[in-house]
Amino acid sequence: MATKSILGLGVSLDVKVADNWVHIGEVEDISGPNLSSDDVEVTNHDSQGGYREYIAGLKDGGSISISGNFVGDDAGQVQMIADQKSGIVREYRMLLPDDETESDRTRWAYLAAVTNVGFTYPTSDAMKFSGEFKISGEPELFEDESDYDTNWE
Repeated sequence: MATKSILGLGVSLDVKVADNWVHIGEVEDISGPNLSSDDVEVTNHDSQGGYREYIAGLKDGGSISISGNFVGDDAGQVQMIADQKSGIVREYRMLLPDDETESDRTRWAYLAAVTNVGFTYPTSDAMKFSGEFKISGEPELFEDESDYDTNWE
């Protein structure tokens, strides 16, 4: 059976500003979201065999890390800088390259705050930027735009 795996080339990261999606341009690498849960120890005098016991605690939507080529007049990169300064939480989407038609692409949707934006200016390479987004609440994975439109709250 042939694999269904696809390259990550073509992922689109966008931020919603005043009901419009603004693309964050020239992104090279994206990591996340990294979903996790706290471990809550519940060991007690009735625990068996000398082993600690745990239950799942609060969940964390994690973060998104990006890096790419710095373009000073890219609207999405400029918006990241402004949002980091203001601390605003905005809606983001990440469209995966699993279909040629944008409305049919699988997508992550989440609310996040930009917590870090950094820059490097090497003498023999392209200027670079990096960013970190802390997810607020639950990130959701949708099959396509209609699934998103129906189920995103």
